[in-house]
Amino acid sequence: MMQMFTSTLYYYNKKVQCLSVPDQFFLTLIKLRQHKIKFELSRMFCVSESTVTNIFVTWVNFMNVQWREIDLFPSRDLVKYFAPSDFKQKFPTTRIFIDGVECPVKKPSAPRAQQSTFSTYKNRNTVKNLVGCTPGALVSYISPRYGGSVSDRQIIERSHIQISCDPGDSIMADKGHIERIIGLGKTYKILTQPMTGPETNLSSEIIFICYMLCNFRSSIVSKMA
Repeated sequence: MMQMFTSTLYYYNKKVQCLSVPDQFFLTLIKLRQHKIKFELSRMFCVSESTVTNIFVTWVNFMNVQWREIDLFPSRDLVKYFAPSDFKQKFPTTRIFIDGVECPVKKPSAPRAQQSTFSTYKNRNTVKNLVGCTPGALVSYISPRYGGSVSDRQIIERSHIQISCDPGDSIMADKGHIERIIGLGKTYKILTQPMTGPETNLSSEIIFICYMLCNFRSSIVSKMA
């Protein structure tokens, strides 16, 4: 199945033939999960460092394009059906939890980029996204990337997430439930260690992929919670 979908992969540089498709995917997952440097990955898979870069950039873009085709925002009925029973009784109109996520990046060389990515909250250079999940702990919204200088309020206003909701829906912000999801996403070390310049350029795609991968994990919220 994977071979069928990847047979027409457009590689960042040139087609990789020295490593199988499953191993290319595995290399990408290791990079996301453990944030290993190119040299270490090149020794692990017996390929050059340039091939590691080629594979990683190609697969990040491929997974991003494939998963962007999915309508992540479930209907009100589905959200209610999969919500924990106790929560369903107390907060029946809640459609989504939202909170900001900040990921560190290495200090850019350009002064304007330094200014736009500097977060006064983290006291370092970061990129920021808005992440949302349903009461049943499904990641259902991930905004584009913004510089760390942008406030959560500004991201919410620009995201127009309220347009996706129906009249009468409630949106909860900055609650412990969504923080558990954000913590789960940050088990991917690429989100907790400063990204390099090329990784920062791909940070919107990288963050999206890491939180999409969280949806393949077992739910962190019990049905009876």
